[in-house]
Amino acid sequence: MQLTDIERRARAAVTDRIQRAVDDTVLTVTRDPEHEDAAILHVDSGGNVIVCNQAPHLEAGYTTELLPSPGGFGMLIRIRPRSSGPR
Repeated sequence: MQLTDIERRARAAVTDRIQRAVDDTVLTVTRDPEHEDAAILHVDSGGNVIVCNQAPHLEAGYTTELLPSPGGFGMLIRIRPRSSGPR
C-alpha cells in the first residue's frame, strides 16, 4: 500500500467536493502503528472526512473505517487494502 496513492486519492475526493484545487486542505497519511497492513488518514474537516470515507477514489481499492479522534481538529480514517481484513 502506497501512502502517496492514498493521499492522491483523498485530495481528488476533496477537489471533486469543492470543485477546485485545495492546496490548503490538511490531509496527512501515516502508517498505522497498530496494524501493519493499514494507514491512517487525518482529515481537517467533517465534510472532507465524509467524502474521503465514501469516495469511489478510495473505495476502489481500499476499505475505510472512521476512528475516534484523540483530540485536536479533524478526524481519522483507517485505510486498508480491500483484500485485507481485521486482525
